Amino acid sequence: MPDWRHAIGRRLDDLRLSPTREAEVVEELSQHLHDRYADLRAEGASEEDARRDALAELDAADLIAELTGVEARHVEPLPIGGGAADGVVPAAWQDVRYGGRMLRKDSGASLVIVLTLGLAIAANAIVFAFADLLLLRPLPIGNASRLVAIFGVDGRQATDRLGVSAPDYRELRAQMTTVEDVLAMRTTQLSLTGDGEPMVISAAHASANLFQLWDVPPILGQLPSVDQNPGGQPVVILSHHFWQGHFSGDKAIVGRVVTLNGTSYTVGGVLTPNIEIGTLAQIDVWAPLDLNAQGGRELRPLVVMALLKPGATLANANAELVTVSSRLQRSYPATDAAFSLHAISLRESTAGSSTWIVLALLGVVVGLVLLAACANVATMMLARASARRRELAVRVALGATRVRLVRQLIAEGALLGLASGGLGVAFAYGGLTAFKLASPELYFRQLTINGNLIVFALALTVLTPILFGLLPALQSSRPDLNEDLKDGGRSASASARGNRSRAALLVAQVAFALAVLIVSGLIVRTVQAIQHLPLGINPDGLIAMRVRFDPPDYNDDGARMRSVQSMLDRLAAVPGVTAAAATRGFIVVDGEPIHRFAIDGRAAAAPGDAPWACEAAVFGDYTRTLGTPLLAGRMWEPGDAAASWAVAVVNREAARRYWPAQSPVGEHFRMLDEKGAPAGPPIRIVGVIENVIGADPMQPAPPRIYRPLASQSVAGVGFLVRTSGDVAMTAPAIREALRAEDRRLAVSEVRTVRSQLDDFLRSYDLIMAMFVGFAAIGLVVAVAGVYGVTAFSVGQRRHEIGVRVALGATGANILHLIASRTVRLFAMGAALGGAAGWAIGLTMRGLLMRIGAADPVTYLSAFGLIALCALVATYVPAFRAISIDPMAVLKRD
Repeated sequence: MPDWRHAIGRRLDDLRLSPTREAEVVEELSQHLHDRYADLRAEGASEEDARRDALAELDAADLIAELTGVEARHVEPLPIGGGAADGVVPAAWQDVRYGGRMLRKDSGASLVIVLTLGLAIAANAIVFAFADLLLLRPLPIGNASRLVAIFGVDGRQATDRLGVSAPDYRELRAQMTTVEDVLAMRTTQLSLTGDGEPMVISAAHASANLFQLWDVPPILGQLPSVDQNPGGQPVVILSHHFWQGHFSGDKAIVGRVVTLNGTSYTVGGVLTPNIEIGTLAQIDVWAPLDLNAQGGRELRPLVVMALLKPGATLANANAELVTVSSRLQRSYPATDAAFSLHAISLRESTAGSSTWIVLALLGVVVGLVLLAACANVATMMLARASARRRELAVRVALGATRVRLVRQLIAEGALLGLASGGLGVAFAYGGLTAFKLASPELYFRQLTINGNLIVFALALTVLTPILFGLLPALQSSRPDLNEDLKDGGRSASASARGNRSRAALLVAQVAFALAVLIVSGLIVRTVQAIQHLPLGINPDGLIAMRVRFDPPDYNDDGARMRSVQSMLDRLAAVPGVTAAAATRGFIVVDGEPIHRFAIDGRAAAAPGDAPWACEAAVFGDYTRTLGTPLLAGRMWEPGDAAASWAVAVVNREAARRYWPAQSPVGEHFRMLDEKGAPAGPPIRIVGVIENVIGADPMQPAPPRIYRPLASQSVAGVGFLVRTSGDVAMTAPAIREALRAEDRRLAVSEVRTVRSQLDDFLRSYDLIMAMFVGFAAIGLVVAVAGVYGVTAFSVGQRRHEIGVRVALGATGANILHLIASRTVRLFAMGAALGGAAGWAIGLTMRGLLMRIGAADPVTYLSAFGLIALCALVATYVPAFRAISIDPMAVLKRD
């Protein structure tokens, strides 16, 4: 018999087949030639003729063309043995190709898995983008790693982010030895005149060493140094956005003179745009800081930073600040007895103190969502593996090792992970884009898909297949050959081990999802409480604007107040205006000075224990303009100016705290100076008004004293106007009424108080939306898991259900059979999830407002929502089980 192998092999060279595939083709064609050779010999052909004719058929063009087409479409099958296919890489590639075919075969389930994991990865990627911006991305300041922010803590107020007074700043520079130097800055508003219509701009007044300690470069000109222009014309630095917007990016701006608050400044340069992050993005100009104009120790307007010496740490600085604070408390008990200083890193100071708690909670929530999604996918993978039990058992019987099967199943999971990771990054990009468009915080405009986020998403892409694929792979790689290879083996014969695994995963999904719902519910309830805070004012129809009285002829207090009164009269004449008032600052927006006082007829309090209150200066029809109720007495009247005593009105909190058992109307008190001695004439209380929130709406209204604006010397005055008509139509007329008084005066943008409050609350709305969105993902994942487990159980038990129905079981019996086990598993998951949610809630008590960690509304809502959804997900497939035709099932079996 001729040996055909060599002849066939030469003809297959051009196809470049793998050795395994070439051996298969050679074997098949050899058998074909052998059969043809035998037929020709039977017909009487000689050995040589039969051999020649058989090979002629092999050389036929159509046979080679057909073979070429077949091989172009051929995919290597999964080897059933344990050996590698020509090395590790070819074997892995073979696993990937086979896994892709298996996923395409069940494309519907694969799509659900990719969508589920994609949403979970997107949620984690979005939170990582925030963490990257706040924690990982380098700050645009050269000495950021050594800079610390120094804040004040006043025992009378619930905040640790107070400013520092000018005298205390001088003490810090003189006493601190762990730092190279200390800088200070303060943000205010200035009027820009002489360059078109006067306008109000935002300015940062900074100490001369700020730019050197920050180590930031200009893009034009040069930054002022400590010894620059001593006694000469002051220098101002422009921010990049103000230079571009107001001066049209004029590169000849350096050396130009601008007028701010009536004072001439030389433009020294333009600052780099990289510095415009957070609140710094709102600053238009940087001007010199006059420490002598920042008030005494009770006024704390300065933001203070210090540059640590090489080798010094934050802990060293805080240890020294304890000593400095003790010295200040002993030396100045009247003002510093309840005041102390502490330092935090510059990174931590870029966000509010609650931002880090919210970020950590978001990380916990999305982590739970990812675990729930992985548990859900693991359940689906177990179901897929259960449907492939016979296939896997055959491979094991033919020699496939457990490692070989696990590797193949992990490859399928890796493909799902890669697809989910790509989809998750796309979802994350859409979510971050939407957040940036909605957020009022300029700092968050820097959120982006960068290299750090791609690496994070890739890590999740690698991790998630391990989380959801390892258990199904390990379990499926140990088939029961005796059971799974039976010819009559039914799907109902699923192993007890597989049922236990699916049950455990279902419990985990419900627990994770319920914990997410509880945490998100607590945040939502807190945001709702913030949105419905008692403001003490009616913001609807209330308009606010500022006017700067900077021209030299307004230096006299009398001239300024006459102009304020004239402006109020003009505003009252505007159609639609029902009331108008003037203030030194907007209570809801601006901070207020804190003053101590002594109540007449009472013993003098010890230093640091004297009564204190925030002081507000107002003028005009204040209560009617704000819509704040007058609780007792009256507001001041024109005749009060001629009285021998000054007058004041206190809020309800001051009355409750300092006159708890009596009405304060008619009582007298005196303001105290920095040494604790009475200053000025006695002040008579003529009225009590309702509490109005302070600059931090998260905190209760502080005790507050209202005094007439006429007794205060201020260059900037805020005007409040209440309108009864369309605010948008009235605003231009209001601004024109103010401008008509004196067109040299700078008038700020006219805005409604409602819009200012909305800007403040918008960040909380976005936080709430993020938690709600992540909770929705967790809920969908859990419900999908309940539905999947129940539906799989129904499919596995079709034969059993058919038999039961044939023997007389009712629909109620079948429903109870299917749903009872799922309901028990759900109850176990709900118990675990409730405990986890309560434990997490305890850690976030400092963030919650007006609710506790065990808020019953949150828990009842979370339990009710997930129970309702799980009930639907359970009974939909259970009701389908009722419709199973027992005759069809029995005939098939």
